[in-house]
Amino acid sequence: MKERFDFENVDNNTMSHVFRLNRLVVTDSTEIRVFFALDIQDSSVLERGVLTPSGAAQRFTWVDQTRTWVEYCTFTPDECDNYAKCGAYAICNANNFPVCTCFEKFKPKSQRQWSLLNWSAGCVRKAPLDCQHGDGFLKLEAVNLPDTSHSRAEKYISLVECKKLCLSNCSCTAYATLDIREGGSGCLLWFNDLIDIKDIEGGQDLYVRVAASELGNIESRRQPSGKKQVNVIIIVASIISGMGALVLAWIMYMRKTKLKNEEHIDGNHEMDDNDERSGKDDTGLTIYDLKTIAIATDNFSDKNKLGEGGFGPVYKGTLIDGQEIAVKRLSRYFGMARTFGGDQTEAETNKIVGTHGYMSPEYAVDGIFSMKSDVFSFGVLVLEIVSGKRNRGFCHIDHNHNLLGHAWRLWNEERTIELIHKSLDCSFASSEMLRCIHVGLLCVQQRPEDRPNMSTVVLMLGGEQSLPPPKQPGFFTERYLPESESSLRKELLSSTNEFTISELEAR
Repeated sequence: MKERFDFENVDNNTMSHVFRLNRLVVTDSTEIRVFFALDIQDSSVLERGVLTPSGAAQRFTWVDQTRTWVEYCTFTPDECDNYAKCGAYAICNANNFPVCTCFEKFKPKSQRQWSLLNWSAGCVRKAPLDCQHGDGFLKLEAVNLPDTSHSRAEKYISLVECKKLCLSNCSCTAYATLDIREGGSGCLLWFNDLIDIKDIEGGQDLYVRVAASELGNIESRRQPSGKKQVNVIIIVASIISGMGALVLAWIMYMRKTKLKNEEHIDGNHEMDDNDERSGKDDTGLTIYDLKTIAIATDNFSDKNKLGEGGFGPVYKGTLIDGQEIAVKRLSRYFGMARTFGGDQTEAETNKIVGTHGYMSPEYAVDGIFSMKSDVFSFGVLVLEIVSGKRNRGFCHIDHNHNLLGHAWRLWNEERTIELIHKSLDCSFASSEMLRCIHVGLLCVQQRPEDRPNMSTVVLMLGGEQSLPPPKQPGFFTERYLPESESSLRKELLSSTNEFTISELEAR
């Protein structure tokens, strides 16, 4: 009998848009065999996998335009990918030190070898099983299932029945759900030592057989005695009372502050009832008009000047209610900051400031800054993150374009996958990376009206709807470098292995 399931602990969404990884379970009257298979999803794309002698798995995609295989990603195995790294009844976690840990209620078989970081002997039970008088099961969460060389599958029984079946067989060491889809079904039983177990995100639950006496100790810790329950109630009540007192004190403080602010605002309103800018804004902050500040600082008198910092001098002053203040009078804008009216979508400036490589064309050339200028900068960041290269100073041996122009060329030549940096390994789906590049190119289009707004960008990145084709990006024209600089760049981008041998000959 053959049955096909999704491959255990593998998210097919992060594998590839070309194939899907499945698990094939073959059972008969004597044994269970487990295989995995790749189902082709898109036959128009060619991919191949290479397993290197060091154990690294590489994925290559065929680019028909250049007639070459392009490496898409490399999966480098960690320490826990070595088979049975921790021996029997132990869990491997490459992010911990030491990487191997015995199951609860188990101990190292050789404490000396364990202290020398040699875990191959594994772990043994602290208390032997007692099948005649009853055993129990210890639940391990989020692990990959052990080696199934000595296991048996029962497809049509529930997890409760699976537990009973394991208890009825003294040789059964563990059980788990066979098919985790739709709430789980079926049963998988083990009849030997449990080896090759890893602690992984999104793993399955494994129920390991232990002595009933050991399970009782675990349950006693999970269910406190009556005395412990009383202590817990007292502690919880004390914490709640303390928190209640703090909340009450905070409410009283806020009420007192609010009354003080209202009195302060009333004083300001008496001074200028017709000034609409006095009072509070939407965030609850007090707003003072220029007249109030001028009176408080004696019209920004030099005798009240405390000093001068970046972007303007600082003055001390005293409000009508006696409150002392310090005021910075801005002398110029900072960076690209602009004040927009409620119905404004763009503004102009006479002084261009900003970070080179991220400024939009309309801002860098004409001084026009709008919401779409930020979209352009975001698109540059997306392309930089995916490619692992900076837009400013980007160099390529085949052309003089910046990163945006390079991405645009690859898009038109249907070689977009070549833009993805190798450090983005197989944990990312190529389709997701290609979508990020597509959205990035939409954000850096030459004309502001062609770029999407940021809310649309969020939907594009998180959705699966089809996207419009991007138009030419801003700053697409090639940079013409001096011949000497161009030659030097090509030498830096290419490496030549050569050497000179001098031979001596007698006359």
